[in-house]
Amino acid sequence: SIYGEGGFDYIGDSSKDIYVWKSARNAIVVNPTKEIKSSIDNISETFEYNYNIPKLIVKEIRVYQWIKNFLIFFPILLAHRLIFDDFLKLIYAFFAFSFIASAVYVLNDLMDLESDRAHPRKKNRPFASGNLPIIFAFFLIPELLFGSIVLSLLTLPIEFFIVLIVYFFITTAYSFILKKQYVMDIITLAVLYTIRLVAGAVTVDIPISPWFMSFSVFIFFSLAVLKRYTELLTLKELNKKQTSGRDYFVDDIQLLSGLGTSSGLLSVLIFALYLNSPEVTELYSNPIMLYLIIPFLMYWITRIWFKAHRGQMHDDPIVFTGKDVSSYVVFFIIAVIIVGASL
Repeated sequence: SIYGEGGFDYIGDSSKDIYVWKSARNAIVVNPTKEIKSSIDNISETFEYNYNIPKLIVKEIRVYQWIKNFLIFFPILLAHRLIFDDFLKLIYAFFAFSFIASAVYVLNDLMDLESDRAHPRKKNRPFASGNLPIIFAFFLIPELLFGSIVLSLLTLPIEFFIVLIVYFFITTAYSFILKKQYVMDIITLAVLYTIRLVAGAVTVDIPISPWFMSFSVFIFFSLAVLKRYTELLTLKELNKKQTSGRDYFVDDIQLLSGLGTSSGLLSVLIFALYLNSPEVTELYSNPIMLYLIIPFLMYWITRIWFKAHRGQMHDDPIVFTGKDVSSYVVFFIIAVIIVGASL
C-alpha cells in the first residue's frame, strides 16, 4: 500500500481480502465467514446482513410482471373456445413465456446496473441495491432459459417454440441495443406485448383477426409510451434533464403525451370498426351490445393517462393496472357486456 503497513483502513467482504486486512490498521468486514473471522485479529467493525435470498430472487425475476403473460389466454377467450386441453396447453405456455421473460429481466438488470443505481426507484432492485449478489445472475439466467425451452418442447406445438425464440431474440436485442434508441424502444415494447397474443393463438391453433392485431399494437404502443412518460415525469420532479441509459429528454414529455393518448384512442376506433366485421356476427348473438364497451375503453385509457399526468402512475402501466381497483371494475363490466352479447 502507498500508505504503508498499518497506515490505512480497509473494508471488504471476501476471503481474498484477508492479506490486505492483515496489513491494514483496521479491518472493516462485511458479512464475514468463519474463515475470515479466524484469520484476522484487527477487525474494528463488522456489517452483517441476513436478507431473505428466496424472496430477493422472486423479486429479481419479477414474478409480478408475469401478469403480462395472461395475454396468452386472450385468443381462446375471444374465440369462445373454452376446451380443457387447450386451456392446459395455455397454462404451459404461460409458464414457458414467464420463465424466458424472467431470464431476460435478469440479463437486463445486469446490463442496467449503472443506470438503475441512478434511478430513484430502480436503485432498490436486488442487484442494483447490492442486496442480492450478482453471482446469482449466472445461475438464474441458464436455469430459467432451460426450464422455458424444455417445457415448451415437451408440452407445446413447435409453432409456439418458434414464437418463443423470436420473442427471446427481440427482447434480448431490446436489452442490448433497442432500449437505447428513442421511438424504437417503445415500438419494440408494443411488438413484445402483441407477440404474447400470437403465442397464445398458435398454441391452440386459433387464427388471429387482423383487427385484433391492429387493436393490440396501438393500445400497447400507448402503454409503452406511458411507461416512458412516467419515467420522464419522475426525472422532471428531480430536476434532471435526460434519462440514464435511455435516449429521452425531459423536454419530450409533451410529445410523448400526445403520441400516447392519440394511439390509445386510435385503438378504440379500430375496435369500433372491428364491430362491423363479419367475424363479430359469427361469434356473437347480439353484437350490437358490444358497442357499450367503447365508452368504457375510452374511460380506462384516458383515466390512466390522467393518473400518469398527475404523477400517480407506476413505472409499468400493466403492473399498475393489476393493482388498480377501478381497472378491475371496468374490465368486469366489459366482461359482462361480452357475455351478454354472446347469449
